Amino acid sequence: MATFGAFSAPGRWFRGNCHTHTRLSDGRSSPAQVAQAYRREGYDFLVLTDHGRAQETLSGLGDGRFLVINGIELHPPTLGRRGEPHHIVGIGVERAPEREWVKEATAASVIRWIEREGGVPVYGHPRWSGHDLARMREGRRAFGVEVYNSVCEAMNGLGDSSVHFDQALSAGIRWRAFAVDDAHRLARDAFGGWIMVKARELTQRAILDAIRKRHFYATQAPVIRSVRLSRGTVHVTCSLVRKIIWHVEGRAPALIVKRGARTRARFALERLAGRSRYLRLEIVDAFGRRAWSNPVWRDARTGRWRD
Repeated sequence: MATFGAFSAPGRWFRGNCHTHTRLSDGRSSPAQVAQAYRREGYDFLVLTDHGRAQETLSGLGDGRFLVINGIELHPPTLGRRGEPHHIVGIGVERAPEREWVKEATAASVIRWIEREGGVPVYGHPRWSGHDLARMREGRRAFGVEVYNSVCEAMNGLGDSSVHFDQALSAGIRWRAFAVDDAHRLARDAFGGWIMVKARELTQRAILDAIRKRHFYATQAPVIRSVRLSRGTVHVTCSLVRKIIWHVEGRAPALIVKRGARTRARFALERLAGRSRYLRLEIVDAFGRRAWSNPVWRDARTGRWRD
């Protein structure tokens, strides 16, 4: 069974930030300065995602021990052009589309463009954007959503989009969870959220392939060591945390299984009694920092859970 497949996949864990800005758009630092900062902090890979522009070259920014991936952030308007436009990040995109096209495009068409370019589309910070479920549905084709965004938290405390994530999942939108920095100023925004990717090697092809296979989880620091299913019970082991939460859909969207200092917990799937289509894990450490698993989904026909 493929439930929580990231933790049984072959390879090793790589730490990476998937949303970063440089002087190519509105960041304060050069690409070289940004890459150096993340490398020094112990990251394995970094995605540069400037507004409307991809880097012309990544030469000299990485090597065999540190990978820099090209990307972009695009801003199609919402339908009816009401409120903040969509922020769609394209991981692995090597070029920019025509700016005038983006101004008239929909979120769905921008997402399709990113996919055609070989990239992974991620829906940016819905809480900070003030987007409700109707707006998020416009971007439902995205691969994932930013469940946490460091710059949005630093600027006005709107970095955590966990509730928006559950709203989307409950509506049947099968997004995956990304934690990112969206760094513009390294001293303010950097190193607050990232993903841990289980891949065979540190190459762009391997990292993007592992992300597409959902072999990753999002975190601010806590470590999810393993999640496995055995005889109808999900078992989790993790770094020392004070709270382990199982999120489901419905009127009681969060089932707190364990409180207090601990490194493991279990959850019997029979407790859901068929009332939730999805299950996801969230852990919280003593400093309030969180980690988020990707959701697994219950097959309505067979009753089996798969990611």
